[in-house]
Amino acid sequence: MLRPPLSAPLRPARREAADLYARALRFVGGLEPADRAGLLERFAGVAYFTGRGEEAAAALREAVEIHRARGDLLRQGVALRLLAKLSPGLRARGPARGVDNLRRDAHAG
Repeated sequence: MLRPPLSAPLRPARREAADLYARALRFVGGLEPADRAGLLERFAGVAYFTGRGEEAAAALREAVEIHRARGDLLRQGVALRLLAKLSPGLRARGPARGVDNLRRDAHAG
């Protein structure tokens, strides 16, 4: 899902999409946690393509925590995989801990 931008003509549309997702995340209250996590993941997907990698990573980290709190190991793993694709630097730090947390959560439940 997360790959470097391929074409310049799509950048304005992606930037607008990222802005709309960010606005929705700020102003939509009362979302179920799973719905918020999905919105965060979609925001991360388009934010990454517009050079907002740190915001994308933060959104995915929040989504991971939501999935963890809900006990949804599958969605937690998917969000961790997307986070790992954001940057080679993140692969060495965050997801390795995330995998340990997944293992711990799987054995605890």
